Amino acid sequence: MTDTMPLPLEQVRLDYLAGNHEAARRTLEALPDLDLERAALLALCWVRQVLADRPHGACVDVPVLQAALSTPFADAPFEAERRFALGWLHWLAGSPALAESELAYAAEALPLDEATEAAYWLARVRISLGLGGAVAAFEEVMRSLPAAPRTTCAFVDLLWRSKQFDRAEAVWKVVGDNRRVQACDEAPLLAARALLRRGEAARAEALLREARPRGGVAGVERLLMLARAAAARHRVCQAADLLRQAEAGPYPPADLQAWRRALGPRSGAEDAWPEA
Repeated sequence: MTDTMPLPLEQVRLDYLAGNHEAARRTLEALPDLDLERAALLALCWVRQVLADRPHGACVDVPVLQAALSTPFADAPFEAERRFALGWLHWLAGSPALAESELAYAAEALPLDEATEAAYWLARVRISLGLGGAVAAFEEVMRSLPAAPRTTCAFVDLLWRSKQFDRAEAVWKVVGDNRRVQACDEAPLLAARALLRRGEAARAEALLREARPRGGVAGVERLLMLARAAAARHRVCQAADLLRQAEAGPYPPADLQAWRRALGPRSGAEDAWPEA
């Protein structure tokens, strides 16, 4: 039976492609040493876990992960994953132009049913770069796939980021009460955005206090919106503390600085805050 057992690296690949990123990570970390390929696979695992279910106390060391992912994979599926991870790391480092090219590759190279997340991050980066058609391109990808709650949440999120506020609220009004949508990590954040825009900071804060997003980025954005709600209720010291907590998570430094600047004399003004 031992002869038929997968070797550790084979098992890592199987687990990773099956979406079992934590299992793949644990196998790699248990190995006595890491060659270039194993280090790259470990970096992929870390990126995917931080996005989906950030391990407690996990630190994202961008230069180390980028260095581990500097060598292309021979296998097409893992090369597409490498390009996605590099694109996200460039976003995290505050280099959206570099992120755009990597994410565009990943969105094309990944299988259609796995490309949604890359398409979302590609649209998000293009919005930050001021490029037109970003949301429409994501909507085209979304329409080519079976309906999925997380994809719907991603679409509403992109509408907010592109400042299509009325359409974002209209779509959310239709889908927001769906139980499967409500079960998504992003749902409380989307609902809170609408409440904050309507000036209902107390309701937004209560909703966000109950939210427990697992992903690292979503966790930061929850704290940012809590800071915005606190500032709207004239609790500036509490808002500053929430921003300090957010700075410990995975988020571009320049974006965090924009939030810090917003917590100033005009912190109660609706147009002073960036879109989280």
